[in-house]
Amino acid sequence: MNNKLNKQKGFSLIELLVYISSLIIILMIVINSLLLMSNSYAGLKITQKINQTATGIIGRIILDTRWSNGLGSTGSIFNADAGSLSLNVLDDNGDSTEVTFYLDGTDLKMKEGLNDPIVLNLPGVKVDKFFLNFVDTGISKLVKIELELSMERKGKVKTETFYDSVVMRESY
Repeated sequence: MNNKLNKQKGFSLIELLVYISSLIIILMIVINSLLLMSNSYAGLKITQKINQTATGIIGRIILDTRWSNGLGSTGSIFNADAGSLSLNVLDDNGDSTEVTFYLDGTDLKMKEGLNDPIVLNLPGVKVDKFFLNFVDTGISKLVKIELELSMERKGKVKTETFYDSVVMRESY
């Protein structure tokens, strides 16, 4: 008879448990990293959409204010969270028309002449504050703009405030 020790090949139960627990820990780290990257990407998309909306709105207001012939006749509302800016501008035919920017609920709208109002903010982006201040120094006229935008996505709310100023044409 052969009294040699019978060497078994393979893993013991303890080795198998150690390998499985190590694999689980590594998978948890990878999954956590993926979830963190996904949340960061969602936050980045919200910020991007808010910034695009602010750039579009403020750019349009600055363009129309610079080329206006003064404030419109319907009256602007200054120093209020739901402000309104009414301007006299020249249309494509050279005729004077009135352009009004105003807050309607959470949408910032622009009404040009007798046309239907246009919503300026992107879908999903809310305008929480449209604050305007008019400064007349006697030498120049300036409109200060404060725009507060917010967006909610997957329970995450992001709010940003944007500021700009524009000097009215022929006032400097």
